[in-house]
Amino acid sequence: MANPDHTKILKLGVKVWNNWRTEHPDIIPNLSQTKITILDLKKINLKSADVSQSKLVGVDLRESDLDGANLSGTDFEDSNLGSAKLIGSNLTRANLSRAELVNADLTDANLEAANLYRAELSGAKFVKSNLIRTDLREAHLSSAALYMANLSMADLRGADLGGVTTGADFINAKIVGANLSQTDLINAVGITLDMIESAITDEGSKLPTDLNKSLVSARKKKSIDDIKVCDS
Repeated sequence: MANPDHTKILKLGVKVWNNWRTEHPDIIPNLSQTKITILDLKKINLKSADVSQSKLVGVDLRESDLDGANLSGTDFEDSNLGSAKLIGSNLTRANLSRAELVNADLTDANLEAANLYRAELSGAKFVKSNLIRTDLREAHLSSAALYMANLSMADLRGADLGGVTTGADFINAKIVGANLSQTDLINAVGITLDMIESAITDEGSKLPTDLNKSLVSARKKKSIDDIKVCDS
C-alpha cells in the first residue's frame, strides 16, 4: 500500500514533489495501489519509486524519470509517456494499451506479459528489454530499437515494425500480419520462413541470407503452382 505522506506530497503538484525528491534522495517513494487522478505529471521524478498496481489512466507523463521504478501491474491505458526514461523499470503485466511511448527509453526494462495493444512506440528504445509474452498487437513500432530484446512468445499480429533495426529474439513470436517493411532482421533470432510468409515484407526488408533464399524459393514455387491452377 502507498505511504499516505507520499500521496499527500504528490497532490501538491510536480514542482513540490520534485523538490521533495531532491531534498530527500534516500527516500524511496511508495505510491503502490493508488489511483492517481492528477492528469499532468509531466517531467515528474519517479525514479526507483514503487508505483506498482496503481492506476494512471490518461495521465501526461512526458519526459518523466521512471528509471528503475516498480510499475508492475500498473494501468497506464491512454497515458502519454513520450520521451520518458524507463531504463531498468519493472513493467511486468502493466497495461499500456493505447499509451504513447514515442522516443521513450525502455532499455533493460522488464515488460514480460505487459499489454501494449495499439500502443504508439515509434522511436522507442527496447535495447536488451524483456518482451516475453508481451501483447504488441497492432502496436506502432516504426523505427524502434529492439537490439537484443527478447520477444519470445510475444504477439505482434498486425503490428507495424517498419524501419526497425533489430537483433531481437523472436522465438515462438506471433507476427501474422505484422508490417516488416524496411525492417532489418538480419541479426534477429528465431525468425522462421512460416513467420515471414505470414507477415508483410517488401524489397527493403532485410532477412538472414538463408531465410531470404528460402522465401524467394517459396514464392517462386507458389507462382508456378498458381500458373498451373490457372492452366487447368
